[in-house]
Amino acid sequence: AVCIFIGTNAMEGPNMSLLSKSVPKRWARGILNSGFLATESGTLARSVGDVLISVAASAGVANMLSGLFLRMLALVVASFLLLAKYYDRMIEREDEDDKSMGSLSNSK
Repeated sequence: AVCIFIGTNAMEGPNMSLLSKSVPKRWARGILNSGFLATESGTLARSVGDVLISVAASAGVANMLSGLFLRMLALVVASFLLLAKYYDRMIEREDEDDKSMGSLSNSK
């Protein structure tokens, strides 16, 4: 469990770096940019995970594993359902990305 924890924390930096290179350019502007939102969503996910572990541990150590995985399964299913519902809104076509960069490249 300690190795998994250390591994996920070590991979967070490269994952955020890849995310910052793959988001549309218009999402990378302003205060609520993609880097800030990714950081905050990671913090929220850690908080939810801590609460899930605490709730599962309150039922006893013997039932902790099944309690954790059932709750995580529910969260994963909910995430996939939200992804399926909003997938078209999250994908930006290349021509739209070029248009959003047009105003930046014309100002030089």
